Formats: sequence, structure tokens, C-alpha cells
Amino acid sequence: MGLDIEIGGVRVSSGDIIIADIDGIVVIPLAELDEITKRCHEILELPRSLDQKVRDGLRVPEEIEELLASDKVEYR
Repeated sequence: MGLDIEIGGVRVSSGDIIIADIDGIVVIPLAELDEITKRCHEILELPRSLDQKVRDGLRVPEEIEELLASDKVEYR
């Protein structure tokens, strides 16, 4: 079992997942891996779900219609 290290102010422990690309590096603590994986799958499903709604006839998402009807939008 390895020792914890700190790189750039981020603690990295043995077993943590490190993902890097040209834009940066992410450290996923091993203890949080299942929850983060679940959330990533949920995020990836969002555009697929919206695509299906559009195929089924959705023209403007309900959330957008509510926003446009709210006092948060001003027409001039």
C-alpha cells in the first residue's frame, strides 16, 4: 500500500483514479468512485433523453417555456 502524496495542493491516495488530458487533471478518490461514475452516467444520459423527446415531437422544453414566462426574462 502506497503513501498519500500532495501535488499542487491536491491529496492523492493509493487507489485514487487519475484522469488527464490536454485541459487538465482530475483526481477521483477511490471512496467516491461509485458515486461519481453513477453521476457521470446520469449526465451522459441527458442529451440522449432530450434527443428522444425531440424525436417524439418536443419543440421547446417545458423548463424553457417556464423560464420565458417568468419574471426572469424581459422583453423590450
